[in-house]
Amino acid sequence: MVFFIAGIIIAALFILGFKFYRISLHPHRHDHEESFNYELEHESIKQKYYDVLEKEEFTADSDFGYKINGLWFPNRDTNGYESKRSVIIVHGYSVNMFTSLRFLKLFLDKGFNVLIYDQRFHGKSGGKNCSMGYYEKYDLRTLVTRVLDRTGFNSTVGIHGSSMGAATAVMHAAIDDRISFTVADCPYDDLNREFAHRLKKDYKLPVFPLMYISSLITRLSMGFFFNTVSPLKDVDYIKTPILFIHGEQDDYVPPSCSIRMYEKVRGKKGLYLAKNAGHGESIFVNRDAYEKVVYRFIDNLEPVKQQD
Repeated sequence: MVFFIAGIIIAALFILGFKFYRISLHPHRHDHEESFNYELEHESIKQKYYDVLEKEEFTADSDFGYKINGLWFPNRDTNGYESKRSVIIVHGYSVNMFTSLRFLKLFLDKGFNVLIYDQRFHGKSGGKNCSMGYYEKYDLRTLVTRVLDRTGFNSTVGIHGSSMGAATAVMHAAIDDRISFTVADCPYDDLNREFAHRLKKDYKLPVFPLMYISSLITRLSMGFFFNTVSPLKDVDYIKTPILFIHGEQDDYVPPSCSIRMYEKVRGKKGLYLAKNAGHGESIFVNRDAYEKVVYRFIDNLEPVKQQD
């Protein structure tokens, strides 16, 4: 009887662990229309402004056997030549490239071409699952190559990421020093820590042993353990300037994540903590302050620390 009960408990734990794996790495995905309408409703972009922008479909082949879908917004001079400066904007978890439209004008006004795209398993891009940045960082590296092929080897490419996209951007910066800068808006610093936070807060479930079971399932099915997704460890290898942005009231990914990474970066860096902003809300709460911080960082690429 004891062994029978123990077997039931173990089976139940593995079922819960598998469910957490499925929910976390195969999230519900918002479609393009839904995300675009959200940005319109929150006035992060105007329909008329978007309609008149020059844009073209952009696709790339991932090293992992699927297509990456995106949109390219060229920024031309008076002679019609595309800018030699570009920014790739990386969206967050369960959304898609149209969420990146809230940052579009910010960079177009600064003279950058802008590439927005659907991350792996999101929007219209391929991929069988979401790896929380583990494989996505290599897709981002592929896109940097494509942009440099288009604009010239000596041109400027910057990265802006939000939430999971910010974590992806941080990990990418550790493996690709061709970029000129990274802006990481509300990134998590360690997947183990973030998933533990989610298990306790969202599901009221014990971290041990569920997260470790989910991590083992992920290793067997996707090739990595949760603890290998750690932007905090990766910042040791970043050689290019990086600006961290985080809402002070973020209870989904605590601002301590950005603070820890900022303190660990040895090179040029910046930190902006937005007052009264929750997760991913910094640009909505105070767009003027957001723009000033980003522009100052890009213009000077010198250390900056600011708090509203």
